Amino acid sequence: MLNTVTRWPNGFTNSQPGSALGDLKVPNPTTYFSLFDDFLKYTATDWSIVESDPSATEALASGPNGQLQITNSNGLGDYVNMKWSGGTGSPLYVFPLGGTKDTIFGVRFYTEEPLTSGISFSLTSSDGQNGFVLDKPGSSNDITASVVADNNAYDSDPVTLSDGYNEAVIVYTAEDGKATFYLNGAAYSMPFSAPSGLGTVGLTLSNVNAASHFVVIDWVLAAVAR
Repeated sequence: MLNTVTRWPNGFTNSQPGSALGDLKVPNPTTYFSLFDDFLKYTATDWSIVESDPSATEALASGPNGQLQITNSNGLGDYVNMKWSGGTGSPLYVFPLGGTKDTIFGVRFYTEEPLTSGISFSLTSSDGQNGFVLDKPGSSNDITASVVADNNAYDSDPVTLSDGYNEAVIVYTAEDGKATFYLNGAAYSMPFSAPSGLGTVGLTLSNVNAASHFVVIDWVLAAVAR
């Protein structure tokens, strides 16, 4: 018996008729410029890593689907900062900011409460400005979504960070002038105007007390419409 799935034997496409890929029988793979890391393997040189203490570690974790565990050192304010470098050894600024293109950033991570450190998922531009930031503050069990452009922050209402897996995705539509933050199915929108220039994907784990913390990252996604 065949699987009960929808089948399109003649193909389907999102390309415009008459375009170079108009007869391609699958969705156009060039629509989005994207980075997706499922951590089935981990190559340290793909990331530019800055640690406040060299005892911090980044390594694959045991578990399904591929997982990366970031374990911090135990000092107050200690942090691990990872930015995509593509093997260059320094942050690789490959994602355009500003303009009118749709931008999607997402991360799925595992946490076991209480976790009193912060984790952020950001796109950092070459001029040092942060694009998108997710921050789990203080000793509470809340996560606050922040969007930062030119040092002006817009914070959503705090939402609960659950035990186990948490999925956070930011969708930015320049034409609407806003970013929508999704966490575990809940949606929060805020005004946002992306800075100009190029950006790179980053992950940060930082302590707000003198204790070692860890976070397990399941996947990271960044996609920008061409």
